[in-house]
Amino acid sequence: MDPVAGHIPGAVSVPVSELLRLGNSAELRATFEAAAKGATSPEDALERIGATYEGLIGDRCALLCQLQAYAASGDEEVRVHVAAEFRALYDRIIELSGATPLQVTQFVAHGMLANVTTILNLPSIWDPLRDQKC
Repeated sequence: MDPVAGHIPGAVSVPVSELLRLGNSAELRATFEAAAKGATSPEDALERIGATYEGLIGDRCALLCQLQAYAASGDEEVRVHVAAEFRALYDRIIELSGATPLQVTQFVAHGMLANVTTILNLPSIWDPLRDQKC
């Protein structure tokens, strides 16, 4: 049974193998690495990384797939993989930026809010945070 479609009426079935592929954040980490190069402070690095993320979530299909991978994490096989990728991304942001865990947690929280408000077309909810410095 599909981890999402089996529980939600009308949900589209996505094979577990595809969810595992979608949950792979290697490309995202590479994008963040390029963005952080040349940063002069943790705040500068987070600002640069954040600027790239706004462009990435503009790909509605990719963003929906990312969110589906999180939703499918009720399936243990998917959860283990997606959780490991999420943790690796979080840890890499700390390494790249030199920011504290608290700063990166707040940064990631902003990103998750951006994800949800982008998909729901509710930009006014995220707008107050968009220009706030990390």
